[in-house]
Amino acid sequence: RRLVERLQVAGGASSIFRLDNRTLVWSTPLDLAELEPLLAGLRAVMRSPFEVAGRRLGVALTFGVAPADMNEAAANAVHAASMAKRSGKPWRLYSTEEGETAARQFSLLGELDDALRDGHITVVYQPKLNLATDRIDAVEALVRWNHPVRGMLPPDSFIPLIEEAGRIDDLTIAVLAQALEDMRIWCERGLVVGVAVNISAGLLASESFANRALALISRTGAPTHRLTFEVTESAQFEDTDTAVAMLERFRESGIRISMDDYGTGQSTLNYLKLLPVSELKIDRMFVQHAHIDHGDAMLVRSTVQLAHEMGLKVVAEGIEEAECLAFLRSIACDYAQGYFIGRPLDMQALADRVAEQSVLAA
Repeated sequence: RRLVERLQVAGGASSIFRLDNRTLVWSTPLDLAELEPLLAGLRAVMRSPFEVAGRRLGVALTFGVAPADMNEAAANAVHAASMAKRSGKPWRLYSTEEGETAARQFSLLGELDDALRDGHITVVYQPKLNLATDRIDAVEALVRWNHPVRGMLPPDSFIPLIEEAGRIDDLTIAVLAQALEDMRIWCERGLVVGVAVNISAGLLASESFANRALALISRTGAPTHRLTFEVTESAQFEDTDTAVAMLERFRESGIRISMDDYGTGQSTLNYLKLLPVSELKIDRMFVQHAHIDHGDAMLVRSTVQLAHEMGLKVVAEGIEEAECLAFLRSIACDYAQGYFIGRPLDMQALADRVAEQSVLAA
C-alpha cells in the first residue's frame, strides 16, 4: 500500500493493479518521450526507504512498457520488465520480436518435465587445474539442454526462464543427481575428482530444496568432501540470515561452499565475513588480462593473498593464454579454469583425461 501511494503521487496513476507479490501494473496516457523521465523519477523516489512497522525497507523497481492497444498488454509489459531486469536496465519497451522469443521460451518451459524425464538435460564438466600438483582433480558441472528439435541450447536461453518460473530447484536437483552418479563411476575407476555444482541464490531460502539435495546425497553415498556448491557472489539473497543458515547446514554435511564470480558484487567483504565459504572463484573479467594489465594483476594478487590469510582456496576462471596461467602460478593461486585448461567435457571424456594424466605421471 505504501508503494502504491508513492506511485500514485509521483507517477500520476489513478488505478494500480497487483498481478502478484512483486508485480504492479497501470496504464498511462503519456507518450514515450514523456514516459522515460517519469520512470527515472519514480526510481529516484523509491531510493528513500519505507518505514513499515518500525522497520526501514528498501524497494527497487524495474519497469516494462507495452502499448495498451495490443492484445495481452499487461502480460507484454510484464515480459518487458523481466527482460529489463535480466539485462540490468531500468526499463524496457516491449517489441513483437521479443514476444516471439518469449513464446519460444514458454514453449521450452512446457517441455522441461519431458526433457528431465527423457534425458535431454545433460551435464558436462569443465576441468580445473590444481596448480600445486599440475593435475586436474576438480571440475565444474555445467548444464546443457540437448533439444530434439532445436539442438544443443546454451544455458542462458533457458536457465533465466526456469528461475523466473520457480522451477530452478527441479533443474538443480537433476544436475546434482547426474553429478553424483558420475562421481560414483569415477570413484569406482579409482579417479579422484571433486565436482562443483552451481546453486541459485534463491534456493538458499528453500527448505524443500535443502531437504531434497541432502537426501539425494545421502542415498548415493557420495563423498561429500569432494562436492562443492558454488553460490554467485553478485546474487542478491532475499534473506541473508536464512541463506547463511542454509549454507552452514550444507557445510556441516561436509559440502564445500565456493563464492562464484568473486569481485562482481556490491558487498564482497561483508559476504566474506558472513558466508561459510571455503573457496573464492575470481571472475574472468579480472583474470583473463591479469598478466598484461597492472590493475587486474594487483586485484588478483591481493585477492589471493587475502583468501590465503583467511584459510580459503582460490580458483581463477577465464584462463585462455599460457602467460596468464604462468602469472597465476607466480602468485600461488590454487586452481585455474578456462579454455586454455580445457573446454567442457562429457563424463567419459573427462574420466579419460584424468586417467591419462595418471598414466603419464607413472
